[in-house]
Amino acid sequence: MSDEYLDRLLSFDPLGAAEDFMVASGRAGVNAANDPRVIAVGTIVGQNHQQAKQEALMARDDTTFSNDLERYVGIVERNGYEMVLREGFTDSRSANNALYVFAHPDGLLLCFDSYYEDSRVNGGKVYYNWKPHADKYPMEITSSLRHGEDGVKVGDHDCREALIYRMDRLREYGDFLPIWQAKSFFWLTHYEDHHRLEGASYEIRSEQYRTLTNERIAKFPEWVREMIGGLM
Repeated sequence: MSDEYLDRLLSFDPLGAAEDFMVASGRAGVNAANDPRVIAVGTIVGQNHQQAKQEALMARDDTTFSNDLERYVGIVERNGYEMVLREGFTDSRSANNALYVFAHPDGLLLCFDSYYEDSRVNGGKVYYNWKPHADKYPMEITSSLRHGEDGVKVGDHDCREALIYRMDRLREYGDFLPIWQAKSFFWLTHYEDHHRLEGASYEIRSEQYRTLTNERIAKFPEWVREMIGGLM
């Protein structure tokens, strides 16, 4: 399967495609996105699209939107990531979930939490400093970016779907910095940390999240603390 095909799969918008089809066929008009018929068609297209993406990514030994934890960890470890923190926590349904942090020597910090008795990946991000080879590059290969100095981009991606492919696309058009030039903003927190602080003021939550993040960074190997520039 070509990279071009996977690019199309990852960028495809099922609801937008359904809206275009229904309008072009005369079956929907103004405000088509809110038309129940468009939503129904979009749902069917979306289900088929999700299955096609999953099959394509599984065939490439890449991560999918919904990930089995054991498979996910196997994929990232085969691609050079090293687990640098696993911290268990208890929520209202399970005592066995955990916050995971992996680091890659290229300068990638991958953070996510688990759920369902530590068997599924809940969500998280991969953080990096990246310098493109040229001023112009395909915008679809990036996600959240801010500009650092000397052309360096400070960015992150959702870590669930097509993690390996997305990082490879960034490598195709630039270089990751193994020692960050600028610190990427992140909290090393899991969903139970956020549940415990529901209702607290923004200032209290920010202070607590910073404290938790620094306590966890302090547990990293020295090479990872050096990579990310130390504490927050």
